Amino acid sequence: MLFRSGPARPPGRTVADIVALLDQYKPDLARVAELRAILDRPLPATEDRHDLADAHFEKARAAMELGAVQRQIAELHKAIEYGAGSENLGRAYKELSAAELQGGRFRDAVEAREQAIAQTPGANRGQTMSDYVALADIHRRLGDAEGAKKAMDLARSIYSQIMRGRNAGTYGKIWTSSIESGEASLLYGQGRYGEAETHMRKSLDLLGEDMNSNLQRLAAHLSTPPQ
Repeated sequence: MLFRSGPARPPGRTVADIVALLDQYKPDLARVAELRAILDRPLPATEDRHDLADAHFEKARAAMELGAVQRQIAELHKAIEYGAGSENLGRAYKELSAAELQGGRFRDAVEAREQAIAQTPGANRGQTMSDYVALADIHRRLGDAEGAKKAMDLARSIYSQIMRGRNAGTYGKIWTSSIESGEASLLYGQGRYGEAETHMRKSLDLLGEDMNSNLQRLAAHLSTPPQ
């Protein structure tokens, strides 16, 4: 009989383990009140589309933090209607796609993500790459293996280009993390769970390593994705 070498896999979590973990969570009541106040705040008394878009964005992000997905979607639609304000339209559609996905409207999530790609400035190739990774995952969830592969192929192509560019040292870890998560998603959809786990763990490790890089980007006032 053959045995695998190496350390034994730790036992899986039980329901009791999960309940115990949830019991440790204590909501920040002050933060909840602050977020609800943002949602209840009247819109600014102005016809300035930029200011109105920013107000709707603030409400959308408060709704996201509160888990109010439908309110988040509605506020993002308003922010986009007013031109996205301080954010570019690509970022607005990116957030809308994520919200639509969380709300279970996968087709709407695909449409919003395609708009994000179309509206993202051409110089922001890293953002476009991550949008294709996200699009591949949505297609995978829809059972569209061909659509997932096509989107992921485009993500890989952009990745190979930007990793040869001058910003690879600044953003390389988070770009690679995104690609690794995309590979994990495709493998997961094929039922290749062990391989998917390997890629996802690599993605998570890179995200952790990128925390220091993110602090450097913030200090240099560079664009940086939410951590």
